Formats: sequence, structure tokens, C-alpha cells
Amino acid sequence: MQVLLDATPLARGHATRGIGIATRELISALARVRSLDQRPELLATTGQGVPSGFTSHPFRWPRWRIPHVPDPWPALHLHDALDKLRPRLFHATQPDLMPDPHRVATSVTCYDLIPLHLPMRNPLQRHVYATYIQRLARAQVVLAISKATADDLTAQLGIPPARIRVVYLGLPPAPAPSGPTPTEPYVLYANSIEPHKNPRLAIDAVARTGTIHLVMTGTWSKRRLARLQQHAAAAGVADRVHWLGYPPSEQLAALRRDAVAALVPSRMEGFGFPVLEALAAGTPAIAADIAALREAGGDYLNPDDSDDWARTIERLATQPDERAAIADRGRTHAAGFSWDETAEATIAAWREVLQHG
Repeated sequence: MQVLLDATPLARGHATRGIGIATRELISALARVRSLDQRPELLATTGQGVPSGFTSHPFRWPRWRIPHVPDPWPALHLHDALDKLRPRLFHATQPDLMPDPHRVATSVTCYDLIPLHLPMRNPLQRHVYATYIQRLARAQVVLAISKATADDLTAQLGIPPARIRVVYLGLPPAPAPSGPTPTEPYVLYANSIEPHKNPRLAIDAVARTGTIHLVMTGTWSKRRLARLQQHAAAAGVADRVHWLGYPPSEQLAALRRDAVAALVPSRMEGFGFPVLEALAAGTPAIAADIAALREAGGDYLNPDDSDDWARTIERLATQPDERAAIADRGRTHAAGFSWDETAEATIAAWREVLQHG
């Protein structure tokens, strides 16, 4: 076996979120590679379906029912599985399954180092993440999904740029739009609501527009949602903020299509997929002026200046010609992010490690 790729995110909680989507689309692109010897074999959760054309190996991942305690089983048994399968190279797609690069040559896709910049109160989670970071720093090659993440890997972990490859992910898949959308002009916030995502800025900006509505979608904790709803009430816009939770992908596509703009006010990101998804749909994206989001495209504003965000929203809402021009540029820009190119760059990184191993 040459390369073994971790495909277990496809059958777990990541499946419908960023890591799962990225893993699924990478594997789909690898299936289109004509040379069969360039395809990896897949490590898959027991009973997990895998695409045709791949050899897969089962990895048992039991349900873990203890809240706030990381599941120790995968980390404890990963090396046993690798000793049995003996790949020349293991490609890690998630922090939960990151082997010791001293025991097996390792490549890894790194999406961001955001947890390293945020306080982690749970000591067990801190320990698990610290182990991941230590192993990540020793990987033979790290595939960073943006230049911003690559710079962070060098600044925070001391990884030499020679061991980092910037490999952009492709455009996230979008289904045909379907489902209801508000009749009033609205902007869309499609993200989680952790503090570093800066969701209050979206509410404050809408409050300063006077008439524009805000649609918020994402996976949220009840406590954070309650706090944000209180903030909307205090800002006087409780009746103009619509909390939709996690809608079907077809409805989210419709919401994105019909929005005046998509808002991405994050203070930290590994890359700006909500920006790219909006541009691909022909919708203007207003994003915070941070390095990772600048790589995705869109218009960039100070993430602390809600007045500037409000003015930009109102301008886009009242100038359809400008929105149409932005839509044309955005679709062209987004089309440049290809999963086939992601697969080719990933294979090239694997080849480097294998040739020098």
C-alpha cells in the first residue's frame, strides 16, 4: 500500500460540515484520476459506504456517550491499525486521527489553528488538541488550505515553509435552490455563532439599516443562541432577525441566491467558504478584513465598524446594477477553485514524501 487516507469523517458528525464536505469532495476528485496507482486506499468506519474504485479498510469507531470528554478509542487504536495495514504514507484529514509521524510517514490537511488562539477551558480537550499540535508540527508535509493558515503554521508551530504546501479546496457543492425565502430585503449569515465568528456585528449592522432583515442559519448551542437573541432584542431588531437553524441544503441555496448580500464578519478563519459560496451563487459577499477571507474574494470591511457594514448593505440593496456587476465577477472568481486541482496538488505532495522517504 502506498497511501492510506482517513475517510472516517464521511460517517461521523463532520459529514455535513466543513471537514466532511472537504473529505468527500477530495475523494470524489481522486476517483476521477485516471492513473489507478495514484489513488489512495481509504480508512473507513466499519459499515461505512465508500465510493467505487477504492479499496477500503474498516476502522471501528464506537459511539461515545460521555459529554465534554473526548473519545479516547480512535487515538489509542490508530497505531494498531496502521501497524497492521503498513501504508507507506498516512494522510490525516482531521485532528481526531493524527498518528505519530515518527511511527508512520504522515501528510495532513490543516484547515486552521483557531483553537490554538482561543481559550480551552476543558483540560481533557486541551490535552487532546496539544497532542494533535505536537504531531502536526512533525508531519512530513502539511497541506494548508490557505496562505493565512500556512503563515500561522510557521508562526505558531515553527513549521518551515519547505514542509508546507498551500492547497486550496474546491468550490463547495451547491444543490438546486428550493424552498421559501423572505419577501423583505434581507442579508444572510450562514455560519456558527462562536464569539470569533463575530455574529453580533451582523445584528448591529442590520439594526443600523432601518429596514433590512437578517436571516441566520447554522448549527448553534442553545446557550449561545439565547444570548444572541437577547442581543437582537436589545438592539431593537428582534422582529427583523430570523433564526432558521440548520435548514436543508436546497433551502440554504435559495436563501443565498435571494439575499442582498452574505455577511461573513469573522475575526478568525482558516478560509472563507461562506464567501466563496455566496460569490458562486451570484450574491455579493461582505467579509471582515482578515487575511484568510481576503483570499476567498468579496468586499472587506473592519469587523468592528457596524456603521460601515450598514452603509454597504444599504448601498447594495438600492443599487441593482452594482449587485449585477458583482455577481458576474463573483461567479468567475469562484469558478477558479477546482476540486480536480485540489486532488492533483494533494497527489503531488504525496509523491514528494514517497520519493524522499
